[in-house]
Parts: sequence; C-alpha cells; structure tokens
Amino acid sequence: MVVREAKDLTKLLLEELIGSLMTHEINCNRETIIIRKAKEGFGIQNCSLC
Repeated sequence: MVVREAKDLTKLLLEELIGSLMTHEINCNRETIIIRKAKEGFGIQNCSLC
C-alpha cells in the first residue's frame, strides 16, 4: 500500500502541479512495464489489468 501526500490545489503553483503530474505519469508507466514483464514471465497473454 502506498501513502500519497495530498496537496491543496488552491495554493499549488502551476510548476509544482505539472511536476507532480509528470511524476505520477512516470510511476504509472513503471507499474505498466512491471505488469507487462510479469505477464511475459508467467506466459499470461490476456489479463484484465492491461
């Protein structure tokens, strides 16, 4: 389980928001790659997570 920091969007600078969104996207992409590699390793072709 991952605990993520909540931010007050009314006080967040645009640069900080963009940085947070970019970090989130990178993390999502990493998770997708990990899932894809796990599927390949187990020989799973169809998965409801993808």
